Amino acid sequence: MALSFIDADCHVYEIEETWDFLPNKFKHRRPIPITVPPEKAPYMGVDNAFWLVDGQAVQWTWGPGTIQIGTPLTSVHAHRKAYGIGHQLLTDVPQRLKALDDAGIDA
Repeated sequence: MALSFIDADCHVYEIEETWDFLPNKFKHRRPIPITVPPEKAPYMGVDNAFWLVDGQAVQWTWGPGTIQIGTPLTSVHAHRKAYGIGHQLLTDVPQRLKALDDAGIDA
């Protein structure tokens, strides 16, 4: 019996359009992508973008509580990945399928 590998979430990243689906009562709390130019804050490294949610940065890229999630996709980190932005946005289907095949995912 051959094993099948199923990826339930496939590391889907939130993008600005994700928030288009918020219910109307939450639209005023829509996350805002913030990208810091690398030359302005070199200490941020490749994770130079974060979401501003309710006036607070959600992705801390240094220090206690660090989260490396790779979104917003304007970060240096997102642009350096082996598979491009289209793969991460789910807009380049052939690239996404190739990435899944390369990872050995069946479904």
